[in-house]
Amino acid sequence: MPYMIYDLVPKTVLNGWTIIGEVVVLLWHTKINDLETYLAQLSRAIEDFLTISAQCAPSILISKAKFHFLLHIPMYIRRFGPAILFSTERFESFNHVFHLTCIHSNRQAPSRDTCNTFASHDIIKHVVTGGFWFDAVQKKWVRAGDAVRQYIAYHLEQRYLLGLNTANAKAAGSVRLPVPANKGKVVTVPWSQTQSHRIYTDPQNTSKLPSSSSSRFVIADSIVATNGDTVAVGGHVILSDEAETLRIGKIIEILAPDSNCMYASHVAIQFLQFLLTVHPTLRVPRMQTITNQEVKSPEQILCAINIQHDCASSQCVETRSIRAHQEREQTNRTMQIVKHKETNMFLLNVHSLHNYDMIAKVIPLNLRLALTVPLVAAGDSKQIRLDAANHVRQKKTGGTTIVSAGAECQLTPAFDRSTGPAVTHSNRSVMRSPKRGVVR
Repeated sequence: MPYMIYDLVPKTVLNGWTIIGEVVVLLWHTKINDLETYLAQLSRAIEDFLTISAQCAPSILISKAKFHFLLHIPMYIRRFGPAILFSTERFESFNHVFHLTCIHSNRQAPSRDTCNTFASHDIIKHVVTGGFWFDAVQKKWVRAGDAVRQYIAYHLEQRYLLGLNTANAKAAGSVRLPVPANKGKVVTVPWSQTQSHRIYTDPQNTSKLPSSSSSRFVIADSIVATNGDTVAVGGHVILSDEAETLRIGKIIEILAPDSNCMYASHVAIQFLQFLLTVHPTLRVPRMQTITNQEVKSPEQILCAINIQHDCASSQCVETRSIRAHQEREQTNRTMQIVKHKETNMFLLNVHSLHNYDMIAKVIPLNLRLALTVPLVAAGDSKQIRLDAANHVRQKKTGGTTIVSAGAECQLTPAFDRSTGPAVTHSNRSVMRSPKRGVVR
């Protein structure tokens, strides 16, 4: 979100979205390696979020209990482990099921009927997945027969209804081939006409070329990374080199040998490097592409990541029209998207939940330390909260809000409901932001 609204909202609101991204990533950790360091980062992020919320909408802190619950999250994580283990959000999707179990009953004891229904579902799931139960007649533990266990193994729809895994994981290194024109054969090219050959014959290239016995190759559209991510040509990945150092690169070519075109043999990479400082407005690492290109083996492609164009620094204000797609079909409707300037300025999306652990590892130490600096200084935080409390008191009594001299708190917070005059937050008209596409 910050990459889209950086020029449409006040600085305090932008800071709020930035800190929300940090808090969400920390809360959705599934594995904690250093508990004390993690809890320190989480506590700092929560304090920043509450302070910025006090700037934007002071009243929400006392009207929404969830803001207070955040203060207890570090204590719960210390006692029970990652927050996702005791999260109740996934049960929200069962509200409709609970409702149906109450309707389709005699309505004399709806709570008991609901429990019995879900117990029956769990019994069926236990039986068809090969679980054992004690047979009181035979006096031994028994399980369902082979026919029942095989049925659920080959019927994906039934597995889905029972909440079982239905995904068929693709092997790392497998590729998706381009669709042949006119239902013909897939076009192959000789090694001498590939970008990988040009990179390998470059005198400045010192990388070791992956071996292959084939002389002709198929240029594939995408490849499956080591962790199972599917990455298309033009996508960004984290990869390891021969010294097991993590680096970030952009895939520019994927080659599969003609003899076995289902698996890649060469992956051409354009590398990116980190700049020395984080973005001053968006608080994320900045990157730029370098001339260094290498050919890697599929086993070195670890996972996919999200890289955004730095529109804030590049001042991408122009738009262009494209045809809109609906249900995978191109329509006659058009939509406006941002026309990115040809600048070598990119941002690493550290607010991504996917592969957050690998993203944290690839960031240099100096940038990691810069990202842990509090967004609001301790002294400013105290004054902001005092001014926010004063604003809420004055609002309830109908008086005038008093703001201390030198404080950054706005007279009328960005989102606090008030009967006072409207406040203009920027000198540009707020309009619907054009779609800012992902860098490809």
